[in-house]
Amino acid sequence: MHFCMIEQNITTEGKHLTGCSEPRKNLIMTEIVKSVDVEMMMNVESEKPGDEMHEQAIEEYRRKLAEYADVESRLKEIRIHVNSLKEEYDKTENDLKALQSVGQIVGEVLKQLTEDKFIVKATNGPRYVVGCRRSIDKKKLIQGTRVALDMTTLTIMRQLPREVDPLVYNMSHEDPGDISYTMIGGLAEQIRQLREVVELPLTNPDLFIRVGIDPPKGCLLYGPPGTGKTLLARAVASQLECNFLKVVSSAIVDKYIGESARMIREMFNYARDHQPCIIFMDEIDAIGGRRFSEGTSADREIQRTLMELLNQMDGFDALGKVKIIMATNRPDTLDPALLRPGRLDRKIEIPLPNEQARLDIIKIHAKPITKKGIIDFESVVKLSDGFSGADLRNVCTEAGLLAIRGERDYVTEEDFMKAVRKVGEAKKLESKLDYKPPYFATVGDIASLIRKEHQHICSVQFYTCDNLRFAYSAPFESLLKSTFYLRINDSVHLVQVPPDFYEKLVETRSTDVVRLMELFGTAQKSNENTITENLKLLKEELQPLENKARLKSKRLMWLGLGFLGIQAGILARFTWWEYSWDVMEPVTYFVTYGSMLFSYCYFLLTRESNEYPSVDKRLSMSFTYKAADRHGFDFKRYNELKENCRRLEEELRQLRRQRSMIFKA
Repeated sequence: MHFCMIEQNITTEGKHLTGCSEPRKNLIMTEIVKSVDVEMMMNVESEKPGDEMHEQAIEEYRRKLAEYADVESRLKEIRIHVNSLKEEYDKTENDLKALQSVGQIVGEVLKQLTEDKFIVKATNGPRYVVGCRRSIDKKKLIQGTRVALDMTTLTIMRQLPREVDPLVYNMSHEDPGDISYTMIGGLAEQIRQLREVVELPLTNPDLFIRVGIDPPKGCLLYGPPGTGKTLLARAVASQLECNFLKVVSSAIVDKYIGESARMIREMFNYARDHQPCIIFMDEIDAIGGRRFSEGTSADREIQRTLMELLNQMDGFDALGKVKIIMATNRPDTLDPALLRPGRLDRKIEIPLPNEQARLDIIKIHAKPITKKGIIDFESVVKLSDGFSGADLRNVCTEAGLLAIRGERDYVTEEDFMKAVRKVGEAKKLESKLDYKPPYFATVGDIASLIRKEHQHICSVQFYTCDNLRFAYSAPFESLLKSTFYLRINDSVHLVQVPPDFYEKLVETRSTDVVRLMELFGTAQKSNENTITENLKLLKEELQPLENKARLKSKRLMWLGLGFLGIQAGILARFTWWEYSWDVMEPVTYFVTYGSMLFSYCYFLLTRESNEYPSVDKRLSMSFTYKAADRHGFDFKRYNELKENCRRLEEELRQLRRQRSMIFKA
């Protein structure tokens, strides 16, 4: 009776066994029955109550069930360990085979003939028709794919990744840093526009598909230095967690022809292979400047680089999930083809921060600083008019340095006030860039400008016509006191005006302003062809000046010729190593002595009249010659120098011919 009761209870409990197979379940129940058989008989003999025997059987059953679960878990762990050992064994065996096998040849797929045959060009030169392993996806073996060939059978063993230039590889591994949008102050509207152009097409491309428009390809960030253009690009790359290529445009330019354009192709190919990707090109004005018809070989190489960049941005190959961000502080110098929609769809200006923006920025930079007491940042900001974000960061740094000098571990409000005044004094010494688009004036426009700025000048005379272009974006008075660009015959010269030039110009009441600028620009050149052009320029301009004086012209440009003689003389002396001193001595003597002739005559005129030449006074060359003869000036020597100039030009031509023959040999 007790046996039947126990068996019935065990059967009832056995129904609760889940996850076990039927044979195993029966085996467990049988073992439980056998284990309690002896105790059951003893209990029958001792006539114990049936409830006690029932409880003992249940406890034994539970113990066996726990042991079974423990064995199952240990068995599972052992199986996992065995599988890991098998994988490690297979890897070790493959590594051993690789070490024992010979190397493989790197090749490039040229064309697919049949399903299993390909034309491959090996790195050592020859081309082969080879087969392919079955495990390789043949759809990926397109033209230009790099593959590994077996040394003996030349079978395609595996597909290799695209070859990446080391410079591009280093660009891709530059960490943008852990920067969030909250770390950028005062640029809420700019952040919104940038996220629309760059972030939204990468995270939600379905929005553009439903609307039926193409997402923008890139944007241009422009504004004064230190306003946060680079910081914005780094924040976008950090928030998206995508591949990021930071390119310094000046590093792309190479001295070898074609290398810069190849670098652009490598960069965009890498970005397409690692989508989504953001390409950030800083200082884009280094390669994206306006194109012009003439220039040096270096200028033409930069133009080829720009054309390759334009082709990659809007060519036949789609960019896909590749977005471009460019930054510059000189947007007026960029080529119009680069700025058009389809390449840079949006131009975002990053201006200098206003008062509220400056307050947000300085609070962000001052947050990690150890401070004492309550600091009134609004008072600090009121003294920072015209500061950029970089200047405000410099204010915090200067405040910390003041605390270090005071041997303190904290910064006070007084430190911030001293720091902002110090940075403000330093900014007064900096030259502010003018971001107005440059105005390329004609000769007539320059004449009108000079008359407008200087009412006492009654006429403006020019010796260079039609091809003279002068670029300015500042008032004429401040322009003459600084550095400017002069474009003559489509060649650009950087002109540095002496500090006292403007005062002398006003005192002499000279009208040939543009011509003086031309002489200054011409005197800045420093190669062999330029020296010859300077000599030719002097020789051609001496005669018109003499004719002008004989015809009783209004003005003579003595001061400009004096400056030219000094600069050209120094220029000739600094280039003596290109030729023997026998050749360069007459050059120096002619340029210096010949031009100083006019400065000397000008001195005589002003000495006798005690005033500068005016419009009412008529000058003649005969008067100049008489004054020069009276002081012992040798005009025969001057004519000899002219003859020496002609002889020098012939010697220069001979030198060029000899040099070209040496290079050809």
